[in-house]
Amino acid sequence: MLIFVDGTGIEVQGHHCEGMARGCNGREKQDRLHAVFVGAAWASARLNEGAMDAKGDWREQLETDVSPLLAAANPVSLRADRA
Repeated sequence: MLIFVDGTGIEVQGHHCEGMARGCNGREKQDRLHAVFVGAAWASARLNEGAMDAKGDWREQLETDVSPLLAAANPVSLRADRA
């Protein structure tokens, strides 16, 4: 079973987004979407204030959202990307 973790910057606008951090170019306000895929299925997503570095607790995300979906006997491979 392949698990893929990806962090992607998402531009945000409007007065509800006042607390968002600037993105890696220093201009646009961003959130960072941390998505986890199990095989081809999108299993989890967390939205975190974005900046250059990925934020959030990816281990807790895997343990809480993904671990219950995996059978104990399956070998698991993890690939992580920071887009």
